[in-house]
Formats: sequence, structure tokens, C-alpha cells
Amino acid sequence: MKVFDPETGKCVMYHEIVMRMCHWTGYNYDLPHFEDCHRYYDCTNSSKKADTIDDDYIRTCKYPQLFSVRTGKCEDYEEVDCDTRKEPVTPCEYMKCEDPNLASCEGFPDGDNVCRTKEGSPYYVTCRDERTVGKHMCPLDNRGLYMQFAPGVRRCLP
Repeated sequence: MKVFDPETGKCVMYHEIVMRMCHWTGYNYDLPHFEDCHRYYDCTNSSKKADTIDDDYIRTCKYPQLFSVRTGKCEDYEEVDCDTRKEPVTPCEYMKCEDPNLASCEGFPDGDNVCRTKEGSPYYVTCRDERTVGKHMCPLDNRGLYMQFAPGVRRCLP
């Protein structure tokens, strides 16, 4: 991605601006990722070459935190303004998942809800603000069988 560089008056690759800013701050500062609100550039790795920016510099906040431009660190998602950066809401948007819909709370109310791709099973998620805040499995019943999560009543039933 290219951005306008006021120092040169030209469009340059974003990583060039990041690297220059890392040098200005003495490699002791974190910078927001240009696209993703849950990622940031770690400028503390001074052993890297000054003309590159790669995965060694990119860090990801712990789910469900987001990177705050205001504080320069990962914060609770309710405290962060992402502005135009993409704001992820599922754990799979923070990392690669085999089944990205498994733990998604998108469109679900707060509280316990069925795992989209595991209906009729003991698996369920706890949601808050359409974010997955917990993944669970129903307990065993008195016969030693797993109870099933019932989406209609939003709880485990034998």
C-alpha cells in the first residue's frame, strides 16, 4: 500500500514510512498497522534492516483487544477507536482458523449461543457485543453422556 509522504512530497510504500518512524523513535515504540485494528508494528527490534518491514515486525493483540493509536498499546476493544482500520470481532480474524465460523458471535445476542457449525453438539460460545468471549462444552449428564447445547433455550440439555 502506498501513502503520501509529506517529507518527500511523493507516494511511497507504507513500510518506508513505518521504518522511518521507527528510526525517529529510537526503536522503542509501537505503531498502528495501516489496515488492521488488532495489529501493530513493533519498532523495538533494532537488529532488523532499516529498509524492510516484514512479519518479524508485525504483532497481534490478544483477542479481543485492539491497538490504540492514542495510547500506543493493546487495549480493551471498548476503549479503542479504530477509525478506518478494520475492526475484527471473532477469534478467527485474529488468527488463521480451520473453520472461521466455528466460534463466531456475529449476529448473536449477548450470552450463551450455539456454535454455528456444530449445532446438535455439546459446543457453545459466550458472546458480548458480537464478540466471542468464551468457548465451552456442555457437561456430562448422569448417564455419562455429553449434554447438548439447545439453541432455542440457549443452554445445555440432556
